Amino acid sequence: TQTVEGTIEQLQAEEVFLIPLEIGIVDDFMNFSGVQKVKLSERKSHFSFKTGKKPLKMVLDPQTKLLFEEKL
Repeated sequence: TQTVEGTIEQLQAEEVFLIPLEIGIVDDFMNFSGVQKVKLSERKSHFSFKTGKKPLKMVLDPQTKLLFEEKL
């Protein structure tokens, strides 16, 4: 198993949003191998979760439930 860690920062000038965010895990065959949910509750929210193997990439909000701009 692999541990995936990251930080999501909310850049808007308004108050911090308290929301769940789904992170889609893409494997080396370009298939979604799972979705992890993290809770955003601070200006900078750290997350950590385990996956079966190292992901090729991650997709924030893969089902487009939220309205936001993504900067990587």
